[in-house]
Amino acid sequence: MLMFLALLAAGLFAGAAIYITAVEHPARVSCGTELAVREFAPSYKRATVMQATLAVAGCLAGLGAAWQRQDPVVALGAVLLGAVVPFTLIVIFPPTRGSSTRHSMRGGPKPRNCSSAGANSTQCAAASRPWRSCSFY
Repeated sequence: MLMFLALLAAGLFAGAAIYITAVEHPARVSCGTELAVREFAPSYKRATVMQATLAVAGCLAGLGAAWQRQDPVVALGAVLLGAVVPFTLIVIFPPTRGSSTRHSMRGGPKPRNCSSAGANSTQCAAASRPWRSCSFY
């Protein structure tokens, strides 16, 4: 039963991550940077709760299943799934806290219009996705 719960949590976690990366984020960016930035904050908060819950539940269930089965491979998978929580808190969360999302919500600098003439597409992609360098993409 613990193995099933661990696999379910890991599968839901992976499915959500793939959906956000392949569908949700590109759709927002295609609507323009300003809309993407405005939508990012509430979506990020909800996704954080869901992904962290799935990661912790999968890690705990996986460690329990590894202990029951005496399987170090299952334990390694559980630890790797659980490792996304501290990785997110240490590596991904700090840059997004100070991103243009918060500034634009407080009336600070607006995001640059990347469709304007002379905009460098690489810089626009990096600016609109500060966490991109840490993703599997």
